[in-house]
Amino acid sequence: MDAAGFTYMRLKTKNGEVWAAVSKAPVKKGAEVTIENVMIMQNFESKSLKKTFPTIYLGNLKGA
Repeated sequence: MDAAGFTYMRLKTKNGEVWAAVSKAPVKKGAEVTIENVMIMQNFESKSLKKTFPTIYLGNLKGA
């Protein structure tokens, strides 16, 4: 989902599902992506989505 210049994604990893956010990018559901330069944020509040993420990975979409 896109909001405030970011693309938020729920990703399936080998360790389970996680949330990640990158600069707005055209990512299709089911696409395989790699996030680079990752910073982990705890209790991250997105005012535009009116949602708090207990843990979210912020970074850059590889190849974007």
